[in-house]
Amino acid sequence: MINSFSGQPFSKKLEKEQKLVDDFVTKNLNEVRKFALKSNLDLQRTEDGTVVVLAQTGEKELCPVDELPYEEVQKISPILNKIQQGLSDLNEAATIEEEKLMDRLEVLKKQKAASSIGPYMRRLHRGYDKVPGIKGWLKEMEDDILENLSILTNINPEYAEATAAFIEKRYAVNLLVSNDPTSGPKVLLEPNPSYENLFGSIKYHATPSGDSKPISP
Repeated sequence: MINSFSGQPFSKKLEKEQKLVDDFVTKNLNEVRKFALKSNLDLQRTEDGTVVVLAQTGEKELCPVDELPYEEVQKISPILNKIQQGLSDLNEAATIEEEKLMDRLEVLKKQKAASSIGPYMRRLHRGYDKVPGIKGWLKEMEDDILENLSILTNINPEYAEATAAFIEKRYAVNLLVSNDPTSGPKVLLEPNPSYENLFGSIKYHATPSGDSKPISP
């Protein structure tokens, strides 16, 4: 299943979805930048985010607006407010697009995983076709696998042991129980479930011929 995620066709699908978001951000950022350039301002991306600078002319170094004298900043304050509002709106829109992207990627991964494990699960279903209980458990296991893909497909070596333990604990069969109401012993209700009432007792009695050990069920 993990190998199916690393294949080139599937990777290209994911890259295509990511590019849609990148193009959306770039397009809207360019719109804000065009507005800024009309006032001899520009946008520059830094490690701390996007900042407004004076538009570069010739070999003159870019100057962040917040380094300008107070009087000059006040003059262009209305323009700066509109630029900041545009950046703020873009940030909110980009966050929404990122959330939509995560949802789309999750759907794609589930579809890919389902197609990968499908043949194996169908084989198991055929093998236990006449055992409804096991068939139901297999369906629940398949659904659970698809809901926990982020854990099961984690290839980070640091989490290999934890992932193996998760799989063993969650999916290994360690008990088979029959709940068929038409077979098996009757169920008795014991209002006083003491050890003796549940398992019986051994009573010692001294007799002329020796000790005896009557066992009470």
